[in-house]
Amino acid sequence: MIHSNVKVLMKAKKINTATLSAEISLDESIIKKSRSGNSIESCTIGSLNKIAKALDVEIDDLFDVLEIEENTNVEE
Repeated sequence: MIHSNVKVLMKAKKINTATLSAEISLDESIIKKSRSGNSIESCTIGSLNKIAKALDVEIDDLFDVLEIEENTNVEE
């Protein structure tokens, strides 16, 4: 599972979706996708690269990969 850090990074830089969108010439819908949980997975590397550069971070800072714990309580 992938968790987006874009919203937190934008807040830290005091930049809103409209401003970031205009700054990097990406549609606001792409910025919004990058901000929300699993939707970041649908963003292209090119879009993520633009966002990362604008926020002055590396691409891998934009998200965390979370491991899902498997249910070990299996009834026999």
